[in-house]
Amino acid sequence: MNRFFSAGLAAAATVALLTNPANAVAAPPKACIVAPLPEAPNWSYSNVDSADPTGRFVAGGGYPADAVDFNRFSGLWDNGQLREVAIPGTHQMINDVNSSGTAVGQSNVPDTFELMTPWVIVDGRTTALPGMASGTATGINERGDIVGHGHGDAVIWKAGSTWPQKLERPPGAEHAGAADIDDDGTVLGWFDRAGKPGVVVWRPDGRIVELASPLGPSSFVGASRLRDGWVAGTAVEALTGTAVRWNLADGTATTYPHLGFAADVNGSGWIVGQQADRPYLAVYVTDNGEMLLPGLVTPATVTEVKGMSDDGRRLAGHATGKDGNVHAVRWTCE
Repeated sequence: MNRFFSAGLAAAATVALLTNPANAVAAPPKACIVAPLPEAPNWSYSNVDSADPTGRFVAGGGYPADAVDFNRFSGLWDNGQLREVAIPGTHQMINDVNSSGTAVGQSNVPDTFELMTPWVIVDGRTTALPGMASGTATGINERGDIVGHGHGDAVIWKAGSTWPQKLERPPGAEHAGAADIDDDGTVLGWFDRAGKPGVVVWRPDGRIVELASPLGPSSFVGASRLRDGWVAGTAVEALTGTAVRWNLADGTATTYPHLGFAADVNGSGWIVGQQADRPYLAVYVTDNGEMLLPGLVTPATVTEVKGMSDDGRRLAGHATGKDGNVHAVRWTCE
């Protein structure tokens, strides 16, 4: 497998041409620079979980040098300034954050590692979401609608409501969960049917739409993020992942064989992902083509993007530093 990519998209196996001029917000950047995000004094390494659509807020956390039981210090960076956030339990994750700085996440019970109640973080304060003793909150939109899952079902806490609503499972599905929610109320999620994973979209009008794998019926799919009708995810066949971008407007999909998965997508349909083969470096795909993102050291060893802004100028993730540890970073692109 190639470790570096040409500037064009000719190498991508395109199932259908994906262009959506209505969603274009800016000319694609041509280069990106990387810089570490500040860490608290008691952190020895850190990583990023998510970022808001403007790039202002980045969510993640750090670990002490003697970290045990996945105990983690969570935090939100506001324009690069760190604010630590206390989340009960262990293995704490901030799965999403909107442009108001409201974030959602999860954690586990120490010792048993069962999921605790889902969490919402407002003004740095962590509060349990009502109606679910064990589960996770995975996405939040600009309106404040929150999605997640627990006890085998996808759920939504609509803005202003005090109780979650279950989302109907796709026909024949034994389990389902929600991964993200768009600003129009469209929910992206997953399901399991007879042991085979799938990707589902719940439309605001009640329609349930399953997203087919572009690799055919012998493969299965997973999805990570949804933005302005674009979906980022992966298709897996013979234990090999391939990045996929779906366009909900016309039902088409594009695959990127060089990438193992697509981690996020913005309103222009640009994606960020990671190489399918070692050294697993982060790749940024825009209308200009594919760009290998720089790391904190040269040559880069590990880079991963977890969030991107709608204008494509701010990316957030983590990269290996000179000390050999992974550290939270932000890429600024022009």
